[in-house]
Amino acid sequence: MITTDINYQKIFNAAPGLYLILKPDLTIAAVNEAYLKATLTQREQITGHYLFDVFPDNPDDKTATGEHNLRASLNYVLQHKLPHTMAVQKYDIRTPEGNFEERYWSPINTPILNEEGEVELIIHRVEDVTAFVKMKQQSAEQKEQNLELQNRVSETEWEVYKRTAEVQQLNHQLLAEADKMRKQQTEIAQLHTLLQSIISNTSNSIWAIDTTGKFLLLNKVAVAYFNKTPEECIGKTVYDLVPFEEADAVHREDMEIMASGKLRDTENTVTINGEPVTFLFSRFPLRDAAGNITGLCGVATNITERVNNERKITELNNSLQKTVQQLEEVNTEMKSFTYSVSHDLRAPLRAISSFSTIIRNKYSNELTADCKRLFDVVDENARLMSQLIDDLLNYSRVGRAAVQLSETDLTDLAQRVLLELRNAYTEVKFNAILKPTPKITCDGLLMKQVLQNLLSNAVKYSSHSEQPVVEFNSYATETEQVFYVKDNGAGFDMRYYNKLFGMFQRLHSQAEFEGTGVGLAIVQRILQKHGGKIWAESEVNKGATFYFSLPHKPNYYEQPDRSTVSGG
Repeated sequence: MITTDINYQKIFNAAPGLYLILKPDLTIAAVNEAYLKATLTQREQITGHYLFDVFPDNPDDKTATGEHNLRASLNYVLQHKLPHTMAVQKYDIRTPEGNFEERYWSPINTPILNEEGEVELIIHRVEDVTAFVKMKQQSAEQKEQNLELQNRVSETEWEVYKRTAEVQQLNHQLLAEADKMRKQQTEIAQLHTLLQSIISNTSNSIWAIDTTGKFLLLNKVAVAYFNKTPEECIGKTVYDLVPFEEADAVHREDMEIMASGKLRDTENTVTINGEPVTFLFSRFPLRDAAGNITGLCGVATNITERVNNERKITELNNSLQKTVQQLEEVNTEMKSFTYSVSHDLRAPLRAISSFSTIIRNKYSNELTADCKRLFDVVDENARLMSQLIDDLLNYSRVGRAAVQLSETDLTDLAQRVLLELRNAYTEVKFNAILKPTPKITCDGLLMKQVLQNLLSNAVKYSSHSEQPVVEFNSYATETEQVFYVKDNGAGFDMRYYNKLFGMFQRLHSQAEFEGTGVGLAIVQRILQKHGGKIWAESEVNKGATFYFSLPHKPNYYEQPDRSTVSGG
């Protein structure tokens, strides 16, 4: 708020002109000393009284029109909201003894309007021209005697005119200053309303204390933690709201901040209604116009949820570190196991197969048919065991293999795989249907392994059909390309679908169709590394269709060596 050293009340009272301030109901609001002196009245006797009760017409003068003419002028000002200058009026005044003294006046009535344009006050300014009028009334023979008086009156008139102009200028300054102050007060009120709205509606706690720690202000968010209203907390301290030790720590920090005169951000945990609540405090000193510290303002953000989440993340990271360590240990063991499978298990198998061959060749004439059959069983199982070892090693290698992306034509890849299968399954005369498919970004070598497994299964399981048919095609969705391999073979019972992609899980006996039960697990693992998936549909003796999807945008993940744990 703008302050000024000008005392306008003092100026008004000391003004040489005669001024009376009226309210719209014509009661007297203010009067200056010159007006009181000229009208023989006292301020306390006329202020607050109705104008015409204080200044009635002279009852002894039946021709008196002063009251009537003044009332008409004031009504004009109220109605038109414009100044009005009256002609010289004969308006006798009442003496303290109750008599009436003849007087002549020159009045001007000026309105003061409020912000809505309505009359708020009327300035009634008059000049006492009694001496001037009486001089005019004197006879011609008195003119010479009154010449000096006339000159003095002229000088007085000139002086009054100058003083009136000065007073009018001051009046304009007063009115301008009053209007400026009203605008400033309106702006301050608007800012106060805006600030109060911000404080009341923010999601943060806001409060202010004096230099002793007593609350001067709290918003609804701040007091909600204590189930109180702001009014209930004003004048109290933090000691009245939280446990002593916590309150004491907060109070000491408040005092330090006010002593330092600087902003401070801290993180504090306080107990509210028996529960720990963590806040991020931002506190700063409050100062008066002279710069003296008068208190402190604080803003607090409840970060309890964030702190709890950070603690959980830390716990999860610690747990993850332990899991990673365990996986690394298991991975080391898996590498040892893979080496053992690759070397230690193959040696006995080779020995069994070799010795079986030597015995059959050396003693073939002495062996019975049953003995030869048993040696065939030994050789076949040794072969199956060797194939199982190869599949296990292959599954492990797939888990460790890095994905090398390139644009690949899977139809072309499927055609090459089918050519290899025709050479391997010479006894199966199958019909292959290959449809052109769009190129896809993937690892070509790994996808060849997928097609080898799926297409060889299709040929194998349709080998008992009269006319085996194997089909490869694809279709697109919004996010991925779906490929499928279809056959008209033995199919499977969908009730056992959940076993389909598991390790060593087979839905047909070894006598029907040989296999190790590892191929589809390998396929699933390769597709998972590409961010894809595999599924199947089938009916017994009506064939099967295996679908696999690859994303339009590559979305594969790299598995480090430890991923081989999942294939154990």
